[in-house]
Amino acid sequence: MQGGDDMTTDFILGEKKYVWFKVTSKIEQKVVITSATWQLTDGEKTLDSGICTVEDNIIKILLEPTSKGVFMLQVQYEIPPEIKKTGVSVVVH
Repeated sequence: MQGGDDMTTDFILGEKKYVWFKVTSKIEQKVVITSATWQLTDGEKTLDSGICTVEDNIIKILLEPTSKGVFMLQVQYEIPPEIKKTGVSVVVH
C-alpha cells in the first residue's frame, strides 16, 4: 500500500505485511533518504517502533500488530537538511 496523508491501511489480527511510502519531489529532483524510523502508537502510548527499510525513494515498514484496534503509524525520515514526517491510520480487525 502506498502511504500518505489521510490514508488508512487495514490488517486482520495475525497478519504481518509491508506498509510503504513513496517519497517524491514536487520539483522532480532526485530524492535521497538518509534515514527513516517508525512508531506505532495508540494515543500517547507507543506499541512498537523500529528502523525503516529504505530502497531508493521507497520507505518500507514490516508491520505485525498484536491487538485489535485503530492505531497510528508515524514515520520520520531525513532528506538532508530536512526532517519530514508522515503517517497512516492502521485498523486491525
